[in-house]
Amino acid sequence: MKLIRYLKECLGSLLLVILLLLVQVQCDLAIPSYTRDLVDVGIQQSGIPDAVPDRISPQTLQALTLFMPNEDVQVLTDSYRREDPESPAAEQSLVLSFPRSDDEKGQRRHLDKILRTPMSILALGPLADNLPEDTDPVMREEIMALAEKFDVKKISAKEMADPAAKAEVLSDIQKLVAAQGEMGDMQRNAYSIMLVRWEYTALKMDVDKIQTDYLFKTGGMMLLLSLASIACGILVVLLASRAAAGVSRNLRTRLFSRVLSFSRAEMDKFSPASLVTRSTNDIQHIQLALVMLIRIALYSPMLGVGAVWNVLQTKTGLSWILGVAVGFLLFLLIVVNFTVMPKFRIMQDLLDRLNLVSREILTGIPVIRAFSREKHEEKRFDTASRRLLKNQLFVNRAMSTLMPLFFFFMNALMVTIVWFSSKGMDSGTLRMGDMMAFITYSMQIVMSFMMLAMIFVFLPRAEVAAGRINEVLATEPTVLDPPEPLDNISDWHGEVAFDDVSFRFPGAEENVLENISFTAQTGKTTAILGGTGSGKSTLVQLIPRLFDVSGGRVTIDGIDVRDISQKKLRSLIGYVPQKAILFSGTIDSNLRFGSDGLTEDDVARAARIAQAEEFILEKDEQYNSEISQGGTNVSGGQRQRLAIARAIAKNPKVFVFDDSFSALDFKTDATLRQSLHTQISGAALIIVAQRIATVLHADQILVLDEGHLVGRGTHGELMKTCPAYQEIARSQLSEEELLKGGAQNG
Repeated sequence: MKLIRYLKECLGSLLLVILLLLVQVQCDLAIPSYTRDLVDVGIQQSGIPDAVPDRISPQTLQALTLFMPNEDVQVLTDSYRREDPESPAAEQSLVLSFPRSDDEKGQRRHLDKILRTPMSILALGPLADNLPEDTDPVMREEIMALAEKFDVKKISAKEMADPAAKAEVLSDIQKLVAAQGEMGDMQRNAYSIMLVRWEYTALKMDVDKIQTDYLFKTGGMMLLLSLASIACGILVVLLASRAAAGVSRNLRTRLFSRVLSFSRAEMDKFSPASLVTRSTNDIQHIQLALVMLIRIALYSPMLGVGAVWNVLQTKTGLSWILGVAVGFLLFLLIVVNFTVMPKFRIMQDLLDRLNLVSREILTGIPVIRAFSREKHEEKRFDTASRRLLKNQLFVNRAMSTLMPLFFFFMNALMVTIVWFSSKGMDSGTLRMGDMMAFITYSMQIVMSFMMLAMIFVFLPRAEVAAGRINEVLATEPTVLDPPEPLDNISDWHGEVAFDDVSFRFPGAEENVLENISFTAQTGKTTAILGGTGSGKSTLVQLIPRLFDVSGGRVTIDGIDVRDISQKKLRSLIGYVPQKAILFSGTIDSNLRFGSDGLTEDDVARAARIAQAEEFILEKDEQYNSEISQGGTNVSGGQRQRLAIARAIAKNPKVFVFDDSFSALDFKTDATLRQSLHTQISGAALIIVAQRIATVLHADQILVLDEGHLVGRGTHGELMKTCPAYQEIARSQLSEEELLKGGAQNG
């Protein structure tokens, strides 16, 4: 049902596919009946379809009326007309016509029904005269006796004019027909066709041409039906592939958009390895399953039901074989469903685990090598890989056994049908064409089950994949835009204020930040200092709403950040995270990442302020130099400076540097801070730092300890009033540096 829900996006294509599949099924189901006619009529009956001759002599017509009830005689005589009304009746044959009804096929079937017995009786005389020498003596005696009994020369029209005499003859005929049963019906059909052929020969008609024309006509129809089936199949595959690809594309877009809307809380719920697997491998399984679902899951039931219906219409007496076959196939599919399908559901979780281990090992190679843990990680990867291998081997062995079982069963079914059909053909109750049609329909039924078995291979994995994707899509972001955002303010200053802010992570029992209040004024530097785990990074992540506060509020120019749209809010903020992230491309494309329409001068100015211009100009391609994914082809300090330059180029109202100077040497750190102070005066500057030297000259220093604001002021003030700050300062600075810093901030 999850997969079918996705198909709503391509309803038009799906309806067209269903229409094409109906046409294809009709073509496929019609071909066996044409095969039957080709064998039974085209070859065995010389192209003569029934006991109704298209042309007949007046003498033969008169002879037939001797063995027919009067009401049937009237139907017969009304069905033929003289070929040339102006010529004497004795000199020309009669041509078949149906003046009383527009239903020519229905009229012909009715005429065939009433003609078959008299035609076969009329054929007894010529048949008795031309019996082969190797004819069975019993059959010869029977045919000779019947020919003698119903000899046209002995039964005159004058005698048959007597109702009692005719009734006696017709009664004998009915008793004979009842005694012969089903086998006699086939014999009468054969004798009737024989008489029609003799009649055509007597009228100098080309019997060979009649047969050839029938063979070409029937074969041509089979060819057209085959071509139509192939064309429909190709169109269905094309439409199914396009529809599935479209659904896959839309799913990726929706998944990617939803992930981009996630806050840090939602991102922590799904690992990056899992999100990558869901957006690639899982969606690929869904795409493949949708193609199979549209192409096969719709086609095979149509074909199977149609084939069963056609088999039941054939008078072969072998339907019980089909009942046994369908029962066995259903049993086989049920066994597969309860033994193999659960393994498919486990497979995706094992693949997730393998991807997670692979990602951890590949990204942590330097640490693994530094601690000589290669063997341990190899063992960990091998464990995850073997668990997946064991699961896949079970599934593959089961499915590889299933297909040979189906083929063995198909061949066994064919042998069984041929065996019992041969007995029917030997007794004269079954014709060759009927047997061939029965075999073809039976194979279509088995193929339908085989195709459904193939679906069972793909659907469970697709079901798991769909559930995993729905899990992401159903996860609602906790950080949402307000219904009516206050984005129309034209003059933003960038003053950031925290008003009694508290915060706890989703699912946590205690706050990580408690009652934080301060103001970061425009044009001034606010530094945040504290020990590891004190909540510094969490605090500044509340400004761009990477998290939402649990209590209190964060404002910009007096407006709660939750009342501003995320797009507008983040356009006001230049945020540089702890881990500087660059994107594959060039230095220029990375510096332009935060804002459209930047000039070359804007980019150069940002690089100059961030102290990145020197190393950029030293490169051969300068600003067009390539940056690999993640910025792995530049040093940590260069990566940080480029990330800072990217934020500066954006020209925001608030700068947030989350420990963004940690990889810089002291000289570059000091020069960069001085450049920021002198050249960026119209924005609030918020710096998170571990080093006292980085924040020594800040206008305001905030000291955090275990989520509480334990100190606020300049360096000199904090050295007098804040023990936590004093402890940090004395651990990093000498007495001389402390005195110098205090003098400058006094």
